Amino acid sequence: MHERLLLLTLTALPALGFEEPTRQKLTVRVVDHASIPPATLRRATLEAEAIFRRSGLETQWLPCLPEECGRSVPDSQLVIRILAPSMEGHKTSRHRLGIAIPTESRVYIFYSEVESSRLAHEYSLPVLLASVMAHEAAHLLGLEHTDIGIMRGGFTAKEIEQAAVGLMRFDETQAIRLRTEIQARLEEGQAFASAAPSPVTRWP
Repeated sequence: MHERLLLLTLTALPALGFEEPTRQKLTVRVVDHASIPPATLRRATLEAEAIFRRSGLETQWLPCLPEECGRSVPDSQLVIRILAPSMEGHKTSRHRLGIAIPTESRVYIFYSEVESSRLAHEYSLPVLLASVMAHEAAHLLGLEHTDIGIMRGGFTAKEIEQAAVGLMRFDETQAIRLRTEIQARLEEGQAFASAAPSPVTRWP
């Protein structure tokens, strides 16, 4: 009886104006230099959030205008730049779809390569783009390549098929390391955020 009353009370808390405490989210700012169709980019960012969420990691992926992210961005935030073909100077045979620059907390995605990939045509362009962005973002947070899963050095049909059916995630060891790094970034960024909040653009 007491357990049922407790359950009913907890269920009623939001209706009474008492919200559950929300976990802080790592902010990932996405700069679109490639003029991607809005629906494609929005779906990709939602899937990237879902990849982290399946591992118990809360993130928010927000658009960022080039002039916004050209200025100072808090160290607690990651910046992903999706490049047009004319901007793909960082591309190498080893980093064909994207590259992470940990010293700058920056990721560069080579959209023309993602869009023309066989995996994008066989499965889904937004899913492949999401997987590449999540993979590179995790590099910024300290993860290295593995032989299987989302941190595999080069995606195969197996990884993208997992992502397409909602099964792509970080393994337990990876999730622990990511959680530690995210928490450290958020704690370091709190003072900066309170002193100099940066403008935030939302999806339309």
